[in-house]
Amino acid sequence: MPSGKPINWNDHDPLIIENLSNYTITSFTKKFLPHISEKAVGARARKLGIKAGRYKPTDEHKAKISKKIQKYHFTPKIDKFLLNNAPNMAIKELAVAVNIAKSAIWIRLKELGYVHQKEDIEAKHKRRTTEAMTDEVRRKLSESSRGRVFTPAHKEKISEGLKGEKNGQYGKPISEKRKRKMLDTYFNHGGLEKTKKWLNSPAGRAALEKTIKTTKSREFRKRISHIITQKILRGEIRLNVNSKQGYHVSPKAGRVYYRSSYELAYYKMLDRDGDVISYTTEPFSIPYVFEGKEKNYVPDILVVRKQSIELIEVKPQKLVELPVNQSKAEAAEEYCEDKDIDYKIITEKELKDKQG
Repeated sequence: MPSGKPINWNDHDPLIIENLSNYTITSFTKKFLPHISEKAVGARARKLGIKAGRYKPTDEHKAKISKKIQKYHFTPKIDKFLLNNAPNMAIKELAVAVNIAKSAIWIRLKELGYVHQKEDIEAKHKRRTTEAMTDEVRRKLSESSRGRVFTPAHKEKISEGLKGEKNGQYGKPISEKRKRKMLDTYFNHGGLEKTKKWLNSPAGRAALEKTIKTTKSREFRKRISHIITQKILRGEIRLNVNSKQGYHVSPKAGRVYYRSSYELAYYKMLDRDGDVISYTTEPFSIPYVFEGKEKNYVPDILVVRKQSIELIEVKPQKLVELPVNQSKAEAAEEYCEDKDIDYKIITEKELKDKQG
């Protein structure tokens, strides 16, 4: 076990220089320096300018991987779908779309000669920074910044670093305890009075005008549209509250949510269809323009068949001809044409014909 004592690297450097290039950090540490942590060995290797070797799978491991791949149905259509969408979709999203394990998707993409992009370096840095930012560190940073005068350029840089996903608290829910504390500060400790005073000042009025202007901007509306779309894809927002809704357990798609009786009927038809390998609901979003505004359209179902892939929209016939739905359909057809996917709109007429 690694100890907390200072490490005398003079005794270990020759081992690192001579052997590390033939091992991964993990295997080298376990074999030669089990009393030192992998993190410390990695840091020392970087300081010495030594690169660790890469893992080389054994024949047994290769056979195991090959066997895992063979149990999935990677048809030419699925391969084409993976290659077309890999640059824009995460491995997890691809796996959900075709209902195949993530590890198998990774291996298949490598076999097809495609190397998926690694996690963004800035995202890694943000995660590590957020994880390391304890209350004690925040307190020390606050004390060190107290009384400091920032230049306008520095203020702008700080502001940019706290926007959107760059902010460590972005997307995280506020606890009830934190909400109560914020309300108490605002109403009982001068927060309300300070806000009124600031809004009546020239700087406050200018900031308020800027906020109003921002909320009316195209970029702001586009960002709000993106946030709502992502919440729909994650199942956090449920639409069509007046129609029949619930969950359906499918042998081909698992537990899926339906927003209408038409969708439920179509799920059951797909379950009975022997040509269908798998399907997933609300797989991704497609941008489209309606009345001069950029919006996002989330199709209902992505169906993987033995010889084709279909994108399905289930909708009552009376809604199909609406201008907004026509715009969605045009955008979806254009998207599917580029990806070699068949786009179909299923109405009550098609459901009745297939059931009859």
